[in-house]
Parts: sequence; structure tokens; C-alpha cells
Amino acid sequence: MFKPIISLVFLSLLSSPALAKKNSFQLQELVTQGQMKKVPVVNCGIMFGNEGLDSPWIRLKNNQLTAPRDIGGPWNFIRKTYGSCDFTVYNQKKFKGRKVKYGSGIKSKIRVASVATADKGGWKARSVIIKPYKNPSCRITLFGTRRELSFPSTIFTNITQTFYGPSRISDISGWSIVQKTVGNNDCLYSLYNKKNHSGRVSFVKKVDNNLRVGWKIRSIDISK
Repeated sequence: MFKPIISLVFLSLLSSPALAKKNSFQLQELVTQGQMKKVPVVNCGIMFGNEGLDSPWIRLKNNQLTAPRDIGGPWNFIRKTYGSCDFTVYNQKKFKGRKVKYGSGIKSKIRVASVATADKGGWKARSVIIKPYKNPSCRITLFGTRRELSFPSTIFTNITQTFYGPSRISDISGWSIVQKTVGNNDCLYSLYNKKNHSGRVSFVKKVDNNLRVGWKIRSIDISK
């Protein structure tokens, strides 16, 4: 009655080194796969402001889409943005009302929802959605100049913002100059003069130095 049990135990003992070796190889393979599939950490943030006041940095959390429903303020300006993200700004709390989208790399104030870099018009920001791009292979940088009257002279400030792709981006605030594109030759940028990828369109691939599109860009399709 005990022979089958003894045989099973004996066979198990005999095969245990092979099993251990096999399990070791499987574990190593899993670790290797895990390293290959490791998701890059994305660091992004946006700072708002009013006359003489700055908001705290609002940063991407846990490497995932981050959506604060109430950012205080309300805020007239975007002061700075950084990281491979885009930032959808709303004029009401909880992502309601009107919206406008900004890219990364902003280093000087932009009046929220004004046309491009104009220092007039627009509205106040009350909530924001930060969307990360974890493996972007294409990017496009838009360029504008803010003109400010400062007696007795006029101050001109160059401002840029960068969008990442492949992606479809809408609700851009009407910029008319592409400063540059970065990526492989298979990156294609479709530039529309209306939101939701409609209206007139211009297709560009490689831009090195300030291409004037001919109209104000309000949506972009970045594809490969």
C-alpha cells in the first residue's frame, strides 16, 4: 500500500535539482521580461499665477493621468510647465466649462486661453488635467512672442511650448509658428486651423527653424 507513496517521494527527490534549475530559468526569464516592460517614470508639472502670486506646483502623480478638480485661485496665467505631458485647463471646477490645452516647456507667463501669447483676453483657470506621454517618439514645438507695453518702451518675450506624440491634440489656443520638430523621419504633423482636427490643414515632417503655417493652429495630429 505504501509503494506508490514511496515511489512518488523518491521520484520527486530525484527530479528536484532539475525542477530547481528549471524554476531558476523561469524566474530569470520573468525578471528579464519585467525589465524589458519597465514603464519609464514621467515627471511633469504646471504652475499657475495671478498678478504677483504663484500657485504651488501641480505635478503628475504615480506616473498616471492626474486630474485635480479644484486648483484654487482662480488663476489668470500659466507660469511654467515641464515634462513629457500636456495640460488641459478648464475655466470651471471639476473639468467643466471652456477648456484650452497647453504643452510642456513654457518658461514665461501665458494668459490662460488668450490667442497664442497675446497679453489680453482669455479667462481664469479653476481645474486641470495632466496627461503623460510615457514613450514619445515625436515632438513639435510651437513659437510665439508676447508683446507688453512698459513705459517708455515695449518688451518682447519669446515663448515656446512642446507637444508629444504620436497623439491627437485639440483645443490649442491659436499659435501660428512651428519652431521645430524632433523625431524620426516617419513622424508626420497635421496642423489644423480648427478644433477637433477639422478645417484647413497643413502637413509637415521636418522643421528646423520657425515655419509660419499661414493660419492659427488649434489642433494637431502627430502620427507615424
